[in-house]
Amino acid sequence: MTSRAKWAGTALQIAGVFAMSSRLAPPWAAFMIMFAGSLVWSSAAVLTRDWPAATLNLAFVGSNLLGIWRWTQ
Repeated sequence: MTSRAKWAGTALQIAGVFAMSSRLAPPWAAFMIMFAGSLVWSSAAVLTRDWPAATLNLAFVGSNLLGIWRWTQ
């Protein structure tokens, strides 16, 4: 199950990055997609005790929340 979650999180993050860079979505929406992906990845990494991946994706969670906040102000 965690392998599928990691792939789902990866797909969401990739979709969010390309949505933002191609301007297919407003930045706040792209950050929401990336936020969902990093949250899924963080959860899966914690469950598998993959601490480097958990740390990286928790940093992405924070940066995505910052991006959402900055673009909705």
